[in-house]
Amino acid sequence: MSPQVAFSAAFAIFLREGFEAVLIIITLLGVIKAFGATAAARWVHVGWISALALGAVTWLVSGLLINMSGASREVLEGSISLFAVAVLLYVVFWLHRQTEVGRWTKFVKETIKDALERKSLFVLCGISFMAVFREAFEVVLFLRAVWDDVGQSGHASVGFGVVSAFVLIFAF
Repeated sequence: MSPQVAFSAAFAIFLREGFEAVLIIITLLGVIKAFGATAAARWVHVGWISALALGAVTWLVSGLLINMSGASREVLEGSISLFAVAVLLYVVFWLHRQTEVGRWTKFVKETIKDALERKSLFVLCGISFMAVFREAFEVVLFLRAVWDDVGQSGHASVGFGVVSAFVLIFAF
């Protein structure tokens, strides 16, 4: 993979998954604000920050596991690929079920309203954690494949692609 292709792949992967996570968090925070429960926003922030931290740990652990040699590495890569396919199929079906924006918005509002009424703010933390960790896990799966394909010479291109996408997400 050329450095330009590595940059483009990393940029596209991180941008897509990052925007998806940000949109979910913004939706959660917007509904909380609409209900006038701004103190509950702290729980949403705890959830997504925890998910990012666990995503970073997942990246590091996946690197250690893939650095094995021989048949164990091939078995591990095959298993991870099958798991990635299963995750993607699940996400595709989940997204298909959520294609109706009105239904998705209703689900989010009902979940948040129920959590606020029961004073169960940990639910908000869990929702934001799961939403962001799902995206972080997908980033790890896809970027690890790109990272391993480019070798040492292309790692800077992958890193620059991720940083560029992060800057663009932050700017928006």
